[in-house]
Amino acid sequence: MNRLICKVALAFAFPGVCASAFGQNGADVNETAHLLAGMPVTGALASFTENGGWQAHAAAMDKAWKTKEHFQLGPIASWMSLHAGEYYSSSGTMYYMFSGPDFLYAYTFFPNANTYILAGLEPVGQVPDLSRMNPEMLNANLSALRSSMSTLLITHYFVTEEMRSELGRGNLGGTLPILYVFLARLGCTVLDTVYVHNPAEGVRITFSHRDGSQTLYYFKTDLSGGDSAFLRWSAARGPSSSMGASFRTAKSSGNTIRRRWPKFTGEIRRLLNSASPSAIGGKRNAAFLCLRGANKRDMDTSISKGKKIDCAV
Repeated sequence: MNRLICKVALAFAFPGVCASAFGQNGADVNETAHLLAGMPVTGALASFTENGGWQAHAAAMDKAWKTKEHFQLGPIASWMSLHAGEYYSSSGTMYYMFSGPDFLYAYTFFPNANTYILAGLEPVGQVPDLSRMNPEMLNANLSALRSSMSTLLITHYFVTEEMRSELGRGNLGGTLPILYVFLARLGCTVLDTVYVHNPAEGVRITFSHRDGSQTLYYFKTDLSGGDSAFLRWSAARGPSSSMGASFRTAKSSGNTIRRRWPKFTGEIRRLLNSASPSAIGGKRNAAFLCLRGANKRDMDTSISKGKKIDCAV
């Protein structure tokens, strides 16, 4: 009965939102994010940090993140601050179509946006109450989570099938656990997480970093059909900055997005055309160092054929 009242109250307060803490009744949502990210926690999840499996996960994440920050995230932030300060400091809505769970680069390019709207075909997923897991089950889930992010931690993009395959093996599924990892590693505090059902199935995460709160939406939606309730809803969110995935989109959806955000193509093309190679994953990125001389074409071919890339990060 109380749950029904809560849902009704939220429906009036924010149409299309359904209350859900994703089963985390025993563990604080921010602690959950930190545990998944391999970072210190207190409270209900603290005992897991004494387990050797979690400590190995934390060490692997620390090493991967240090490399990622040094060769990609740091140079991007420096370049944006120096060459695109207006966008870097903008507090407007940030759109990232075809993103999947790649909040990492959305935040790195535009850390001050008040709202982030990400969309892709990857499922929203869930994170169960980790305090109810035994250490062996948690370790298996952390291993799958780490593997699902391995390509992004080496390069600067996801392989959707890789993510789906790895996360499909455990209790952690979809984009949500990956979003938690990125939020925690970026120094953000996760305040609240709820499912949303309008304008599409998705999740809304409220988080803070330094002063004030920010909002992250991820929607599972097919943009190939052109005009849709989701695109109309997104276009009404106000002044914006935009990112787009590096692959070519279906003609109908691409044209619709260009109509909705007329500056979408021109501004981002201008930014990327003038970016230095090291800022956008050029010759000195972590992938080249990690692969010890392998060229990008070989790396991409290996990934496209489903080959495992072994990297000491």
